[in-house]
Amino acid sequence: MPRSMLALPLAVAALLTLGCQNTQEVMSDFENDTFDAADSNGDGMLSRPELAESDFAKQKQAQIDADFKKLDADGDGFLTKQELQLDDTPVQ
Repeated sequence: MPRSMLALPLAVAALLTLGCQNTQEVMSDFENDTFDAADSNGDGMLSRPELAESDFAKQKQAQIDADFKKLDADGDGFLTKQELQLDDTPVQ
């Protein structure tokens, strides 16, 4: 997959992980059984810590980490515009 195609899913996953994504979109991926599994105290509500410890969040984080590693061409732990192909300068 070209890097530019990875940039958008990475950004969406990052927003989701940071809690900035539309609730309906999150719940479409987050089925009832997943919700119940994450609701560790069984109160019918998810706290931020419960969500952070859920398999759902861990899978999203693993995908963000994998995508970041693919995009970080020089392995310095930072993404540049060049690495995201947001400018015309070739990645070396």
